Amino acid sequence: MSVASGWTRRRFLVATSAVGTTALAGTAIYWSMRDTWTERLVQALGDSPATREIGRVFVAAHPDQARPEELREGLQRSFAAGDRARPLRDALADKIEEDYRFGRVAQVEDWVLSETEIRLCALAALAAEG
Repeated sequence: MSVASGWTRRRFLVATSAVGTTALAGTAIYWSMRDTWTERLVQALGDSPATREIGRVFVAAHPDQARPEELREGLQRSFAAGDRARPLRDALADKIEEDYRFGRVAQVEDWVLSETEIRLCALAALAAEG
């Protein structure tokens, strides 16, 4: 399963875990302002070239779902109010796991991703495009 040159799902997950762990090591990041929490979620997932490529593929296939404000609002609705008092990385991991458990997944090329991962990848791609 490859999205971008040489990026397998395993390599993507290892790289994003390393990036997320490094970015958040020693710090519990909590949501604060509405404008920045989705950007923090993207960083926690791992804003890498592979993340943005997955987002670009999704946006190209679903332009009707590629509006940043709607992606942000969808993410806000999907997280429970109690999640806002938890460390960001923990809440994100639990949300992704919940998406898989309840079948809230979609295929992007050969990748099967949770709705949360797809929204974050799409936001990363749209942010990179300016």
